[in-house]
Amino acid sequence: MHKIFLIVGAPGTGKSTVAKALAKKLGIDSVIGTDTIREILRAAISKETCPTLHTSAILACDMAPPGADKNIWGFIRQAEDVKPGIEAVIKRHLKENTSLVMEGIHLVPGIIENTNPESVIKIVLTADEATHKTRLLGQGSDRSSYKLANFERARHFEKYLISQAKTSGCTVIHHDNLENTLTAIIKSSGI
Repeated sequence: MHKIFLIVGAPGTGKSTVAKALAKKLGIDSVIGTDTIREILRAAISKETCPTLHTSAILACDMAPPGADKNIWGFIRQAEDVKPGIEAVIKRHLKENTSLVMEGIHLVPGIIENTNPESVIKIVLTADEATHKTRLLGQGSDRSSYKLANFERARHFEKYLISQAKTSGCTVIHHDNLENTLTAIIKSSGI
């Protein structure tokens, strides 16, 4: 049976590393990040039409309307912006009966719905604060500087993902060690 793995987490929790390693371990050829889907949508949808799509999710938080939670609003808004592209890719893989590993902050439980729980495995990755900071620093100064400046937003977003996972039937895995994380994902998928 073919599986689709959706791996979500706050920026810097190790999603890309885990996704690539999982695909290699399971012999899955298709690996896509939701940032790639966002880039495709940016080419098709103007900044004037959808300004939150044309920035990072962290910085989109600054566009929050009055009364909204400025720590998570941008993540949620951008997940909604990217949702049509994500769901199209998932639908295509289900139709073709092919396996896929997709990773990204846009795979928010409750926004990206799981209509096929036997085939679609949703994982929320978490990291303790020290590990999370270390991983962000490993992304290079140009990518990590604004993420570190907004680190508290990323931590709030992680808490939000965990709460959403509880109500959406997602597995939450604390990513402290790559092999342990891969083992936990495979075990949770029933493979």
